[in-house]
Amino acid sequence: MTELQILSHGTAEGSVDVTALQVSTNAHVLTWKDLGWTMAVKDRGGAKELAVLNRLNGALSEGALMAVMGPSGAGKSSLLDVLCGRKSGGKMTGEILFRGHPITSSFKDDFGYVEQNSSLLFTLTVQEMLLYSAELAFVDSRKKDTQFQTNLVNKILKQLGLEGVKDSQIGSPNARGISGGQVKRVDIAVQLLKEPKVVFMDEPTSGLDYAKARDVIKLAHDISHGQQKTSTICTIHQPSADIFELFDDVCLLHGGKTAYLGPQREIAAFFERAGAPCPAETNLADHLLVTLEEDKAPSITDFYSSSGMEEKLKASLDMELFAVASPLDSKPQAAAISPEALINAIGIWFSTVFIVFKYRLRVSMRDKGFVVPRMAMRLGLGALIGTVWANCGYDESGIHNRSMFLFFTELTFGVTTAIFVPPVINDRSIFVRERADGLYSVGTYVLIKYGMELPFLLVGTTLYSACTYWPIGMNDQGDAPIYFWLLCCTFTGCQICWAHIIASVVPSAETGVGFTVMSSISSVFFGGFMLVKDTIPVYYSWIPAINPFTYAFAGFLINEFDGQDFEVCETNDAGEEECSWKDGKFVVEKYDFQTYEKWECLRNILIIFCFYYVVLYLFTLKFVKIRR
Repeated sequence: MTELQILSHGTAEGSVDVTALQVSTNAHVLTWKDLGWTMAVKDRGGAKELAVLNRLNGALSEGALMAVMGPSGAGKSSLLDVLCGRKSGGKMTGEILFRGHPITSSFKDDFGYVEQNSSLLFTLTVQEMLLYSAELAFVDSRKKDTQFQTNLVNKILKQLGLEGVKDSQIGSPNARGISGGQVKRVDIAVQLLKEPKVVFMDEPTSGLDYAKARDVIKLAHDISHGQQKTSTICTIHQPSADIFELFDDVCLLHGGKTAYLGPQREIAAFFERAGAPCPAETNLADHLLVTLEEDKAPSITDFYSSSGMEEKLKASLDMELFAVASPLDSKPQAAAISPEALINAIGIWFSTVFIVFKYRLRVSMRDKGFVVPRMAMRLGLGALIGTVWANCGYDESGIHNRSMFLFFTELTFGVTTAIFVPPVINDRSIFVRERADGLYSVGTYVLIKYGMELPFLLVGTTLYSACTYWPIGMNDQGDAPIYFWLLCCTFTGCQICWAHIIASVVPSAETGVGFTVMSSISSVFFGGFMLVKDTIPVYYSWIPAINPFTYAFAGFLINEFDGQDFEVCETNDAGEEECSWKDGKFVVEKYDFQTYEKWECLRNILIIFCFYYVVLYLFTLKFVKIRR
């Protein structure tokens, strides 16, 4: 491995002479020049720009393992995010080059990113998780052959020491699975599937004990020094002495500025020359961080910038860039999309949807917390309601009971959709990682996440209808039963979409559930059962027109009562009770729905659903992003 070596020697005057500068045209796989990143922050005087990274210069050698260290708020994670293009918002200045060329989207397969917090499908086995990632990673390449992917997964399982747990479920804090160190290895394995040239690791030892932390860094060291020479750069906080020695290079940051960048073996001498020698019997890594947290930190960064090390580094980067730059720096003209390319793109999209849906459905079916509430709630409430209002008659009490059943059906399918919020929020980190890895788009995710609910929606609605509709004695003439089922499905689907919209915005599952219940109950007020339209205050009169609860209840009423005869008893002027049979249309008129048609109600709910779906896509695109 060739590398940039900067050896500094103090003189009698305390100056630093930088020598032994070795540069090769393929010495560095990743370089950054005058790199800055600012973000807008609110202040009493208004918004101002905060410089998180300030004119950083550096390089990552091929096959090297670099540690990025510094006190809290130094800009460690921000540097990683900016280098690999994962930083959302803010303003970036300077240059980032991959093998001497500006980074474009075509280089995404050359980078892997291991996040601090694991984002894996917890009910999949280790092998299934890697196969799932491999199928997605190679869906648009010649490597989508099943045997190739299986062989690749087995190779990585062996390389990372995961063969013994390949058939074990990954697990989560609430479900037993593999150990934390093994989970981190799986995170790394997922990123190694496409054989990236650079792997970024954000605090890979976070939450691990000493032994597991050392195993992870030793693994990163072996990956960097292996046959593929995969360069690795990772942030790390207070490593032990033997872990620190595994790193080839160190990048120290303080306040967004570089305090040191160079070989790990030279850092002790650098700090000694800077006037902060490491005391005997002291962990060097601890000493570095303690020094950077003290008042000496500015003098360290000033010493580095004035020592000539950074200027020599920039000069070497310019030389390297000149050596590898293409003689012609013209951009290729965008080619017109051919019919074959369009057909191929459509095929890739369908393949991606199938792969994600297949594995996500497997995850859901294994998760009792996902399946049981959806099925048990529909079946349990259906059995209860079906027995409470069993065998309704056609008298006034029957009218009341039928109306109450329809209202509770609306309530059941409308308000209980709060259970659909937590899975979306819990899945957020997985979506953010997989989208950042370029595995699929926002539109694909929204479609799949919603589509995951459809099998349970159809089965749950069927169970509920079977437990209630015929035992209660509801209208079984013509298309009434199938309309009831269709309206239940459509209304529930609309409310699920609303729940997903809320889940895309709120910060936590608790907040999402509370807001979903509150919004649903508020909609019930204007749904036609509690308040007749004519009695709604004028400033709320617009709500029924956009309220799916209104159309659901109107559709239920018209489907049940319109065209059926009911015995109604009234008291005449003489005080005698007179009973007669009336068309149930009068019940519809009682709730002020006489101008509605049942199929129009279904259509309007579908229109609202389409609007919700567009909003869901836009909100997911806007709000569900990488957040620091």
